[in-house]
Amino acid sequence: MNSRIYLQPDAVPTQDDIRTANRIFRHFGKEVTFLQRQGEDFPDITMNRLRWAIFNFTDGEEETILSKEIVKSPNVIIDFANFDGDENNSARLFQELFEANEEIANLVLVKKSEQVTEFVKENQNKAKRKK
Repeated sequence: MNSRIYLQPDAVPTQDDIRTANRIFRHFGKEVTFLQRQGEDFPDITMNRLRWAIFNFTDGEEETILSKEIVKSPNVIIDFANFDGDENNSARLFQELFEANEEIANLVLVKKSEQVTEFVKENQNKAKRKK
């Protein structure tokens, strides 16, 4: 399965960004493609946010990955169990990333919290209703 990460038109991932993302995704038998989306249909992801997300993943233990979800879902879910930042910031980041990718169900980053869990449930229900 190929997971797509949509970036802002002027965002350019470095070779290190690409290598790190591919290492993470291959761990789950998935490939990753970086694409620049043209137009304003989706709020795209900035490189800083993507790097922040990758850093917080690679800085943690691999056991924090929600492996069962990754196996059964077209989404790639990265668990931010080790993120010690402000709860609202992590929920907002998750929301932005989810909205950027919701329609094509590619990259979803999750911090364990009631707020984020509730947001996930709401949006999964919305996605089901759309189909």
